[in-house]
Amino acid sequence: MTDAPTELPVKSFLDKPVPGSKNLSAQDAALVTAFLIHDYEASKGKPVTRFRLSRDSVRKNGQQENLREAYIADWKEALSSQFGWVAFEVGEEFALIRGSLVKGWVKLGAKRFLETRAELRQGDRSSLEQMRKTLAEAAPEAPAAAA
Repeated sequence: MTDAPTELPVKSFLDKPVPGSKNLSAQDAALVTAFLIHDYEASKGKPVTRFRLSRDSVRKNGQQENLREAYIADWKEALSSQFGWVAFEVGEEFALIRGSLVKGWVKLGAKRFLETRAELRQGDRSSLEQMRKTLAEAAPEAPAAAA
């Protein structure tokens, strides 16, 4: 089994807005997204736990001319609260994962950061430079955050 996220072949019945129809609300677009996931799972005969969805597919499925940030936020909230999917942006796409899977992930708490947080409150920024250096040495191919 591959670890690559599934890219859903979204061939929506909403690719072209119906003449005289209005844009779908973000909540209705979340419903369409959830239905597409359900339909894909049914066709494959197995559950999907994660997948990618292009911004263009989200736009088309919501019959939107443009994707506004508020619309995206409402769409993500509806996916999470109504259908159990967590969506986040990755470049020009959205990654979606079943929210129930996240519960088993490692949780990093604020206690790991107490000492550094105290230093930063006192104006000592040397720990930030040390973090950059450590991350650059650990993963030189990954870009470190800009100073």
